[in-house]
Amino acid sequence: MNSRRLLLPGLLVALASMGALDAVSGPPAREGPVIVLRLQGPLMPVAADYLERGLKLAGTRRARLVLLELDTPGGLVTVVRRMVQSILDQPVPVVVFVGPAGAQAASGGVFLVLAADAALMAPVADMGAAHPMVPMGQNRPEDIGLQKAAHELAALARSLAEHHGRDPDLSASMVLESRSFSAQEALAAGLVDGLVADRQELLAWLHGRSLRHGDGQEVVLDLEDVVVESISMNARERILSVLSEPMVAFFLLAVGLLGLYTEITHPGALLPGAVGVIGLLLFALSSQFLPVNWLGAGLLGLGLGLLVLEVKIVSYGALTIGGLVCMMVGGLVLFDVPPEMRLPRSLLVGVSLGVGLVAVFLLRLAVRAQRLPPTMGREALVGMEGESLSDLNPEGKVLVHGEYYDASSDLPIGRGQAVVVEALDGRRLRVRQAPGRQGG
Repeated sequence: MNSRRLLLPGLLVALASMGALDAVSGPPAREGPVIVLRLQGPLMPVAADYLERGLKLAGTRRARLVLLELDTPGGLVTVVRRMVQSILDQPVPVVVFVGPAGAQAASGGVFLVLAADAALMAPVADMGAAHPMVPMGQNRPEDIGLQKAAHELAALARSLAEHHGRDPDLSASMVLESRSFSAQEALAAGLVDGLVADRQELLAWLHGRSLRHGDGQEVVLDLEDVVVESISMNARERILSVLSEPMVAFFLLAVGLLGLYTEITHPGALLPGAVGVIGLLLFALSSQFLPVNWLGAGLLGLGLGLLVLEVKIVSYGALTIGGLVCMMVGGLVLFDVPPEMRLPRSLLVGVSLGVGLVAVFLLRLAVRAQRLPPTMGREALVGMEGESLSDLNPEGKVLVHGEYYDASSDLPIGRGQAVVVEALDGRRLRVRQAPGRQGG
């Protein structure tokens, strides 16, 4: 009887201990959905914000997996490193899919592929060419700064490849030698784990497989009847994503400068000034997400100033040519971005010529308006005809444009004679007798 009493508490303690050990050593069971994120286009700060938000949501939802669908030409090194750290710190397994067909993981996109717990590609896709580039430099092989940046990124590529069991030397060659791989070549080289055509085929390929995640822990994926949730960019991220496009930012700056220029040369129009201020404010917002070279912005402003001087100074077109060249060079160096994100030269030439022609046209209209005789105020009385209400010898009263004025004349004028206003002399009009005319 006593042995039974002792046996029952012992069993309870043993079972509780086993449960406690399981709770400590075993990974928590995940019954959540598969979270799908889509990165398409350059890797800019807004893309990093979107990725971090999606990864955080996956953690709070206890997702079984984060699927990152990738199609990018690359991006800023600082942004790529930030995104790699976000993936590595994520408690949920992350799979990168370079797709759909025709997609690429070029330049900075290579590091997202290498950072993933599993990487797959569409059969028609490519990855590689991850050598760093100086935005506006010569990118010469003997450039020490460029070599340092390349070797640093190559070390990161090796580290990520070794962590996930991929070929470190081939991974580094995409940086040091700018090597690129087709989907078939990447699979044969062990840089990716498989080729799938679409998302459904990818989930079927992953089901039941074991992934090495985090600190080496093996996670077996159970994706049978799993719920798939796609997380899109929110309104703020979509707007900032558009504003962070170098082409959009360049247009905003050009519209802002042209709007202010129009308001200065045609004061009182209001609408061009308002559009100019809004354009410059949006450009200022874009500059928070783009590495703006303010020398380029200054050259754009200088070019607009030279176009203004062309109308006031006879240079036989030299100032106009100088202004257009400043605007084109300013647009070319406006953003310190990788070569694949630079503004097309044809766009720069077209916009610069368009802005230049509009600016010259508006300025000529303003100069022509300034040369017209005034139509309002006392200045408008010059040249008008009136009638003398008293003898002017030399001073008297006249009626001009329905109003009475004190007037003076160099020659005597009798009462009731037609007169013409020659000039303004303070508050007095200087008049002369109209030839061959009699007053009414």
